[in-house]
Amino acid sequence: MPKITKQESQTALAFYGALSGVDSMENLQKIMDKPKRKNNNHEGQLVRDIINALSYHGYAMRLNSGQVETKNGYMFRGCEVGTSDVLFLRNGKATWIEIKIKGNKATEAQVAFIERMKKQGCRGGVAYSVSDALDIAGIV
Repeated sequence: MPKITKQESQTALAFYGALSGVDSMENLQKIMDKPKRKNNNHEGQLVRDIINALSYHGYAMRLNSGQVETKNGYMFRGCEVGTSDVLFLRNGKATWIEIKIKGNKATEAQVAFIERMKKQGCRGGVAYSVSDALDIAGIV
């Protein structure tokens, strides 16, 4: 990897600092050195399995919420924090499904989002399996 000059470092700091509020090279380095979250492949596979199962009965899509850093360093901002993982549409009705693997629980924001959607006449819930998701969607 080529060595970065002081001027290049200052330019990078000015650019990324303006975007993220980083005020020094030390703080920028701390952010860059911060360990990345491990991707929970089990939950990702469950999301795919649930979307596949629901797709036989209507339209299902994956939603991303919050903010994450992409592999190339850009920040991606999705739906509001707490938005459910899957939106399922069938016969003009919406179902919001938060997907968790066994042992994990929905956050307060996720539970509040589902409750808000239910007050709007939607279905919603937390699924730990494909069967749970089909039940929440009223398919079982």
